[in-house]
Amino acid sequence: MKKLAGILLILIFALAGCAGISYETVDVAQAKKLVDSGKIDGILDVRTPEEYQDGHIDGAMMIPLQVIESEMSKLDKEKTYLVYCRSGNRSKQASDMLSQKGFKHIYNMSDGYSEW
Repeated sequence: MKKLAGILLILIFALAGCAGISYETVDVAQAKKLVDSGKIDGILDVRTPEEYQDGHIDGAMMIPLQVIESEMSKLDKEKTYLVYCRSGNRSKQASDMLSQKGFKHIYNMSDGYSEW
C-alpha cells in the first residue's frame, strides 16, 4: 500500500510538471498563413508605442509588454492570438505570461515584425 501511495505521488508530481506553459511558436511565413486563413482572432503587438507607430501588422492591437499583465483581463482567453514584437524576445515573454494565465490558443511569432 505504501509503495502504491509513493508511486501515485511521483505520478502526480510528474504530471503537474507537464502542465506548464503551452503555446506554439511560428515563423513569419506560418504566421501570415494563419492570419490569411482567418484562424487568428486577434493580433497582439507587444512593442513600444513608438515602434508600433513606425509600422505594425494590419489590425494589430498595441499592448506593450510592460503593461500586458494589467491589460490581459480585457482579452478573451478562448480566442486565438498571434503575438509579435520586433525580434521575437518580448513576444516569447508575453506568450509565456498569457499561457500561464490560462490563454489556450497563443501563437508566438519568433522572427518578429522586422521579418514581416
